[in-house]
Amino acid sequence: MKRAESGNYYVRKVIPIDLRHHYRKTEIKESLGTPNLRVARERNDARHAELDRIWAAMRAEVVSLDQRGTVALAGEFYRHLVSRDERNPGSPDRWRAKYACDRMAFHYLPKMAGTPHVTVTNQLYLRREVEIFLRSRGLKLSIASEHAFLLDAARATLLASQRLALLASKTYVEDENASAFPNPEALRKAGTTWEVLFQEYSKHRKLSRKTNRSWMTRISKLMAHARIDHPADLTREHVISFTKHLEDTGLNSEQTIQNGYLGATRAFLNWCINSAHRSANNPVCDIPIAASPKSIIRDKSTSDSEATRVLSASLMPPVGRLTPKTAAAQRWAPWICASTGARIEEVTQLRLVDIKWTDFHPRYPISIPYFEFTPGSGHIKTNHYRKVPVHPDLIELGFLRFIEACAGPYLFVDPSARRSREDMSGLTGALANRLGRWIRTMVKDPEVSPNHGWRHRFITLAREAKIDPELRNAITGHADSSVAALYGTTNLNLMRDAMLSMVSHLDFVRHADPALVRRTLAEAGRASPSDRVVGPEALRWSAPLVVHNAATANDLEATTPD
Repeated sequence: MKRAESGNYYVRKVIPIDLRHHYRKTEIKESLGTPNLRVARERNDARHAELDRIWAAMRAEVVSLDQRGTVALAGEFYRHLVSRDERNPGSPDRWRAKYACDRMAFHYLPKMAGTPHVTVTNQLYLRREVEIFLRSRGLKLSIASEHAFLLDAARATLLASQRLALLASKTYVEDENASAFPNPEALRKAGTTWEVLFQEYSKHRKLSRKTNRSWMTRISKLMAHARIDHPADLTREHVISFTKHLEDTGLNSEQTIQNGYLGATRAFLNWCINSAHRSANNPVCDIPIAASPKSIIRDKSTSDSEATRVLSASLMPPVGRLTPKTAAAQRWAPWICASTGARIEEVTQLRLVDIKWTDFHPRYPISIPYFEFTPGSGHIKTNHYRKVPVHPDLIELGFLRFIEACAGPYLFVDPSARRSREDMSGLTGALANRLGRWIRTMVKDPEVSPNHGWRHRFITLAREAKIDPELRNAITGHADSSVAALYGTTNLNLMRDAMLSMVSHLDFVRHADPALVRRTLAEAGRASPSDRVVGPEALRWSAPLVVHNAATANDLEATTPD
């Protein structure tokens, strides 16, 4: 929700009926304090999660803590108070005055639950802070435990005021109070390890199979290095030691360490904090990385000569002992990646049902074939399907005839070759790796990814053709940050026209080896047609076809029916 007066977004959440007596209203409506949609979404999700935790605590069963558990929870409260103001503590006099007021409030607190007492102003502040803290942890304590925690929280408040007074005086000494409290055992549930918690996190965040495997592998390396089995035991020293270990083993990419290993751990620990499985501090934040950023000595796009070399090799007879599916992938996957900018695994997991034809449209009466990259066939990075036209270069080379003759549900892998995994990601990923090794024999430069370089090249050629960024994103599947991108779809004929405005890879190969192209086109033309119908029989063609709006018979004469 957005207010026109301020331009800021608002969060709105309906209060459950059984909890409305606590609020005396039916909904929560608060400003998110920003007009930026992306920031507002993050704050909105965080506020919704916080309200869910608070309401879960209201409904939770009453918990009784022993003395050690109460003091451990008070230590969490102490660290929470210090971390809130330690970066900018302000004036020392502020904390000395607060210490005096908190000491008076502590003096008048009853030492036994249910005992009459004198109420002072700072007691009200303390009780309110304790209430918010317990709700944020999803805890609902018994009367005795809550009173015992209130006393320990009051002592923690005095220690926090003393610590912040030192920091305000620019006296940065080691905090002895932080280690004086026992470990937060009260936050740990019996029988839980980081693996169990990560599976809960993965289910809550709906991580894909690929992301789940990748993140679990990286976090397991950190936990094995730290020799712990619960996220509550992970410290900043463990993380710093692990990053140094990664650097010593030769991993010099700051991007891989910061966004790969630490990024996965940071997200997981944030969830653990919000789910009350560890303390409020996240030890992965602001970790110094000594690895130097990688030097960029050329662009990541596959060059014209490299692309021509690979695409020419794909048209030649396969070398070595290859299965028919692998040979087909070697023939068509580079062309599909080059002409659509698709990710390699999006191509290797294509099924026969993912090649479709457009329905009738008055402005574009000629039906065209297209790819449907969908999570139904396997892993899609954005987890969102998209449609991309089949480039006329592929049609001219005989791709539709290959589809007609294709056996089995998948174009380039055989499901019967699976060994253990239920999904096809093992086969499609292995095929993508084999294609990468084959392409690497022709693209020697290690600065260019043999598979992902096609995606960079497509963007380069699209910019050269001055294709609209929104249309370009619709073809490649890149996320668009604008709100308008969330509405409507992009017509496939517009995508096809944009692809035709780009330089043709077939022209590159035709210029480099005319005889190879003539031989390939002749073989495609001599292929015997199949009885299987891929699209409307009268609308199939073997030559590039461009019909923007066939209004007259002369317009249709430009087509070359198959």
